[in-house]
Amino acid sequence: MNADDARDIDPSKPLSVPDALLLGTRLHRLGRLDDAQHLYRAVLDIVPEQPDALQFMGILEHQRDRHEEARALMQRCLAQNPQAPGPLMNLGNVLLELKRFDEAAGAYERCAEYGGKSAELLNNIGILRRGQGHFEAARAAYEEALRLDPNYIDAYNGYGYLLMQLGEHKTAMQQFSHALVREIGRA
Repeated sequence: MNADDARDIDPSKPLSVPDALLLGTRLHRLGRLDDAQHLYRAVLDIVPEQPDALQFMGILEHQRDRHEEARALMQRCLAQNPQAPGPLMNLGNVLLELKRFDEAAGAYERCAEYGGKSAELLNNIGILRRGQGHFEAARAAYEEALRLDPNYIDAYNGYGYLLMQLGEHKTAMQQFSHALVREIGRA
C-alpha cells in the first residue's frame, strides 16, 4: 500500500494496526487532529507501546501545546528504540518548547549521532542556540542548514530573526526575502 494513499483501505473491514496508522497520519496531515487522535489511541489500546503510534500521538500533543504529555509519549517511543532519529528530534522540539535547553541539546546531539545532520535538525539547533543566547552557534547552525538545503524556508526565517536580534537588519531582510521567494515558488 502506498504510504500517501489511504484510499486502498476497505471501510467495511476492521482496520489493521498499519492501516489505522496510515489513515491516522493522513488525517493528521489534513488537520483532522481529533480523528487522527482517535486512531492513534485505538492502536495504543491494542499495542500500548507501538512506537509509531506513540510518536505520532506525541507530535499531536505537541501541536496542541500539551508538551508534558508529548514529552512522555516521545520518551515511551524512544524506550523501544533509543537511537531512532525522528523521535529524538521530536523529543528535542518538545524539550525546547518546555525551555529545557540542555535536555533538548542532548536529544538533538543524539539525533545527529544516529541519523546524521539534516537542514531540519540544524534549523532546530539554531532555534535552540538563539533561545540560549548563543548567537554565533545559532548563526553557524542556520548557515549549515542552508548549505545542506538552500531551499529550506524555515532556516531563512530563523536566520533572519537571529540577524534582527543582532541588529543586522539589512542582512535579515535578505534572509526573509530568500524565504519569501521560495514560498512563492512553492505556490
